[in-house]
Amino acid sequence: MRKTKILLIIILLALFLSITACSIKEIQKNAVDKQQTNNPTKETETNCKDLCGDGVCQEFVCMSLGCPCAETAETCPQDCKEK
Repeated sequence: MRKTKILLIIILLALFLSITACSIKEIQKNAVDKQQTNNPTKETETNCKDLCGDGVCQEFVCMSLGCPCAETAETCPQDCKEK
């Protein structure tokens, strides 16, 4: 009888730990999703496409939705070299 109780306790403990681990993973996933929602990317924040790093300095750009973001030597040094 005593061995049965110990075995039952071990099984319940294992079940509890597995449920807790799943809950922690879900909480972490929700935290990451919330952080991404609260920290929009440059494109969603300014409604322009961030093309920094494409090798072309986008100094003069249109101002419509989907246009490239304006680049300068300060905002995109890899594309816009100091003159």
